[in-house]
Parts: sequence; structure tokens; C-alpha cells
Amino acid sequence: MSIVSSLSALQTAHTDIAQAITRRGGIVAAGDGFSDYANAILSIAPDPTLVTAAEYISYSRPHEWPDYTLVSLSGQEVCYLTYDYVHLLADVPRHFSVIVTCTGNYTVSRGHIDSSGFAADETFTAASGAAVSLTGAQTGTADYVCYKIAGTAITAIALQNIALADGALLPSYGQNVVEVFARLPSVTSVGGLRANTIVLGSLKDCVSVTTLASAWLYCTSLQSLDLSGWNTAAVTTMANAWYYCTSLQSLDLSGWNTAAVTTMANAWAYCTSLQSLDLSGWNTAAVTTMASALYLARSLRILVSPMHLRVSHDLSSSTAYSVSTLVAWIAALEDLTEYPAQTLTLGATNLAKLSTAQKAVATAKNWTLA
Repeated sequence: MSIVSSLSALQTAHTDIAQAITRRGGIVAAGDGFSDYANAILSIAPDPTLVTAAEYISYSRPHEWPDYTLVSLSGQEVCYLTYDYVHLLADVPRHFSVIVTCTGNYTVSRGHIDSSGFAADETFTAASGAAVSLTGAQTGTADYVCYKIAGTAITAIALQNIALADGALLPSYGQNVVEVFARLPSVTSVGGLRANTIVLGSLKDCVSVTTLASAWLYCTSLQSLDLSGWNTAAVTTMANAWYYCTSLQSLDLSGWNTAAVTTMANAWAYCTSLQSLDLSGWNTAAVTTMASALYLARSLRILVSPMHLRVSHDLSSSTAYSVSTLVAWIAALEDLTEYPAQTLTLGATNLAKLSTAQKAVATAKNWTLA
């Protein structure tokens, strides 16, 4: 290669690297050379194919993602979904598909959030139950895209798989939908919003939800979920609600009304990373089964009991409970002296932490300790 060709190649590489750093959110100053790029590279978000979605967001969100505080959910039935397209291979057509069940038509707008709120670049309309499928130019060219879904009396939103133009499923190089911000008071099931790509979620005022069965089933990337203050008065089942959420560390369920819930079977089974669970204030008087509710929730250290707990359940998967946690749980058990005995399974390790007098509190209430 001639000197001229070599210099030309170096200049091209210099330009390409600068563009790549800038595209990923890094900072390149005028006049920077190759030696300056080392520090610039450290300022960019990590490769989404090499880290978890939550780690990726923690680096990239401050300057790349929408500021949802600029969007009002008041008086609307609306759902915002932020898509991350950075991980897509070059020249791969983007494909976004959603089906909404509502009254009349609904709209899907692709756009962005700025100081004025949501600004739509393009809007698509479909009838209730019909799919809006976008690909190619319809999805825009930005690495991060925010979609707004709006309609009247939205009862369900179903996200479809991300696919290539020929219909083949896109390999899971990273996360696709990674944030949800919504107010959906007419939604009766959140199953359609619990695709395993959702990492952070804030669903507001879902007052008509009647079932949370399998709502976040197999959301293996989900690390944080704030559901505090939900109006769950109509919910009757939580079976498998957070089943196999193996990365879930933070789950805020404060303020829930669970008086109508009858089953919590497998609710937190395989939540292997969950360290604390506060169910204080929960009314479980109507619950008839908690079978395997905390199966293999082995990282739990802090567990706050609900009220009126009167069915057999198993806490033995974790041995990290303190004596005070175990004693408080036993103290909260419903007195079953006039009812059939139930079993609280603690396992040998947890049982060994309790004194004879502490165990006697449970047996006096007609509970069998195992």
C-alpha cells in the first residue's frame, strides 16, 4: 500500500471511529486524534450485547432516553414504549408490531419526547384488535425510538415479536422494548405488556385489572419494578405473577388491596435474586393457596408478613432470614385453633434458629412447623 493510500485509510478510520463514538453518546472534541479516543471511548455506553439491559440503561439513559417527567398521563389512556435499536445489525430492517384491544380505533405514533412533551414524527391508525406492523422507513432511523399508543378504553396491549423482513425472529443480541410508561385504567390484563424484554416499568392507575396471572412470567431481565399504589381491589389471582423473574431485585408492592385475591401459587417462584419482600398491609383472608409461592426465592433475607394468613406455605428455600424476621412472620399467622391445622414449612436451618418458646407461638395457633 502506498503512503498516500495508507494516509487515506487512516483518515477514513479516524472519521469512522469519531462517528462511532459520537453515535454511541461519547464526546469527541474538534482536533482529537487517535490517542484522545481512548478516553472518549470510556465515556460511551457499553456494548448492549455484552451487558445486561439494566446495566446498559444505567450508562446510556441520562443522555439518550426520554425524560418521562415531561409527559403528563393525566386524563389519558396512553402507553409509551421506548425501543432500543442500537444492537441491530447494519442494514437490518426494523420491525415493530402491536395489537391493541379498545373501543374504536387506536393510534401508534413514532416520535420523541422533548420539553414540549411527546412530538410525533409519524402516526399510524388501526381498528381495535388489528395489528399495526411497522418496518423499514416507518420505524425511523434513530437508535432510540419512543412509541405512543393511544385509544379509548384500552383493555389489552399485545406486543409482537421483533422480526426480520422475511419473518425470521431477530436474534436476541440485546433488549428491544426496555421501558414502559403508561396510564391504562381500563386494562383488564397486563399480560400483553410483560414481554421479557421489558426492564423498567411504570404502569399507572390500572384500576380495572382483574388478573395478574403470569403477568411478568419469565421476565428474566427484569431487575426493578415499582407497582406501589396500584388499585388492585378487583384482582382475584396472582398465580405465577412473577414466576422465573430470576434477575428481579427490587419489587415495590406497597399499598395493594388484595382482599379479593384467592391464589398466590408460584407468585414469586424462582425469583432467585429477590432479597426483600414487603407484604405488610396485604389482606390474605380470601387466599386458598400459596403453593410454591416462594419456591427457590433463595436470596430473600427480609420478608414482611401479610395479614390473615391462614393457608399452608413454605419459606424453606431461603436460609438467610434473621430470627426477628421468622418470629414476626409467626406472630402474624392467623389463629386457627377453631379451624383445620395448616403447615408453615421453614426447613431445618430456619427451625434451628428458633427457641422452643418461639416455636410454641405457632403451635398454639394450630400451625404445624416443618
